[in-house]
Amino acid sequence: MMIEAKVIVAVPTYNRAHFLTDALTNLRSQSFDDMKVVVIDNASTDNTPSVYEEIAGSDNRFHYVRNEFTIPAQDNFKRGLQITDSKFFMWRADDDLSDFNYIES
Repeated sequence: MMIEAKVIVAVPTYNRAHFLTDALTNLRSQSFDDMKVVVIDNASTDNTPSVYEEIAGSDNRFHYVRNEFTIPAQDNFKRGLQITDSKFFMWRADDDLSDFNYIES
């Protein structure tokens, strides 16, 4: 699977569903439309999958990738680079919040 857009936002996560709700809601409200958000779940054992589905599952700009088993954190970050293609790429922590026009600016 190769995910393409002008801007890719990769959000690696592991067992942080309690933060992910706000982070995904914030990304959904961004003013820039030509972006894809890729949540890379490192085999979380909390309710990360259901949080993703509830907040972003119906938004075609969002993609959810789940590892079968937990891998080293740096490999989970690298996976975001391996499955995407874009002119602009950014990492986003699973608890980051920003102004609504952050990506556009």
